[in-house]
Amino acid sequence: MNKQALEALIKEANELHRKMAADGERLGELKDKLRAEAEKQGLGAATTKVTLEGGKFGNVEVVYVGDKCVFKKGANPLGLKPELDRATFQHLFVEEIELSSEFEDALKLLPAPERAKVKALVEWKPMQARVALDK
Repeated sequence: MNKQALEALIKEANELHRKMAADGERLGELKDKLRAEAEKQGLGAATTKVTLEGGKFGNVEVVYVGDKCVFKKGANPLGLKPELDRATFQHLFVEEIELSSEFEDALKLLPAPERAKVKALVEWKPMQARVALDK
């Protein structure tokens, strides 16, 4: 690819990226307005879905999902682990295990039998190329 073609490709990608960001922001504004209209047309607390009719432009459904329980910012549920029996803790929470940032260095330090057991649980994947566009 020559320099001119590459520059044109980069220009188009960056312009599209900026347009998508602006369009996403505008879409968020429109959704907020549709939610407000759905609130006006809603039928009370029992309503789970409101359909707004747009004639030849189609319809929009505003769906109300139930409340969702989430951790408060800074919460440490692992602090409860010693206080709850194992079955209760596992019924309430799912512990996710991920590789530490020092995994490869720590793996090298393990004796060969343990290293082999750990290596059997993981795989190395090739790096993925990611494209970062200007904002």
